[in-house]
Amino acid sequence: MAASVENPERAAYLAMLDGAPVGMFHINLGEHPGRAFLYGVGISPGRRGQGLGQELMLLALAEARAMRDGVVLDVDSGNAPAYHIYQKLGFCVTFQVDYFRAPVRAG
Repeated sequence: MAASVENPERAAYLAMLDGAPVGMFHINLGEHPGRAFLYGVGISPGRRGQGLGQELMLLALAEARAMRDGVVLDVDSGNAPAYHIYQKLGFCVTFQVDYFRAPVRAG
């Protein structure tokens, strides 16, 4: 796991396995007062389905909890694998946002 910090309120982490990047996550300490916000959590497409998502989340939670008492994140409810992992790790839905789109014509 490698971390890079240019802004003291934000950190980016890259997970490596056998010398190759397999996943990443970010932590933002400034967006939600008193809580660490996890975002940009992802596993390389070729490495999905191997349990790495849950392992990455356990690492992310350990890092986040070392910085703040609470942890928040957001996820597209259509992302079933991530949604399942987050619920398994004890996260619960606190609110839901609906997105709308309309066709736009050029011109």
